[in-house]
Amino acid sequence: MFSRKPKYYFILAWSLVGAIIILSLLPGNDLPTLNWWDHIQVDKIGHILFYGATAWCFKKYKLEQADPSRISFIYIALILMGIALEYFQEIMQLGRQFDVFDVVANSFGVGLVAFIKRP
Repeated sequence: MFSRKPKYYFILAWSLVGAIIILSLLPGNDLPTLNWWDHIQVDKIGHILFYGATAWCFKKYKLEQADPSRISFIYIALILMGIALEYFQEIMQLGRQFDVFDVVANSFGVGLVAFIKRP
């Protein structure tokens, strides 16, 4: 079958998904303010890192299995999750709004992992 190592990647990947959902749906006034950092949109680095790390963990898990055929589906699902969370931020009216640059950063993080040959 496969070693215990991929199981940890699977658990870590789903933990990251949970963290992304929680952080994305926090009310805007609960988020820390970064003052001058806000002007350079440093949060996009966080989007790239979180989504990239999640995609990488799922990739590691799937590549250790006998059938890694569904990894593309996972990448698409992560990108769609990012878009959905941006819409939820807009409609929940908790001080956050839809940001197309967040969607781009999320997709870029997933895309970086998708185009790496093998981890």
